[in-house]
Amino acid sequence: MIYDSLNNFSMYLCLHPHFADARAFLLQHEGSLPALLPGSFDINSSGAFASINEYESKPESEGFLEYHRKFIDIQIIIEGREKIGIARKDCCRDRGYLAKKDLGKLEGTPDFITLDTSNFAIFFPQDAHMPQISCSEQRERVKKVVLKIPL
Repeated sequence: MIYDSLNNFSMYLCLHPHFADARAFLLQHEGSLPALLPGSFDINSSGAFASINEYESKPESEGFLEYHRKFIDIQIIIEGREKIGIARKDCCRDRGYLAKKDLGKLEGTPDFITLDTSNFAIFFPQDAHMPQISCSEQRERVKKVVLKIPL
């Protein structure tokens, strides 16, 4: 897992060939990301795509730890903020994997980081994460882009 300032995103381009395409997508839509409607946007012809989502954050009791086998997640908040639970996948109990959705569910005890418009997180297949968690007792409106990078 990587958790850093958006100002440092270019430092990680060497980690995967499609990270440069993800950065190009962000630069192409710089300033217009808040106006993009929820949906999926191709980043390149090799299977990388961006998923724009809008939702209300939720209490930790409604969340679950998840992982992916086929994609790396780069998660960036466009509007709002949220906590994301984090844990090592090998320290959790696997509760099943849905190949069609590339979504595995885990049982474990996470630590938490806060995502807002100034930072980002990258989750690899070994990283369990619990997104969309409220930072306070109140639910908050969140708009987020998840850049899905195929392995």
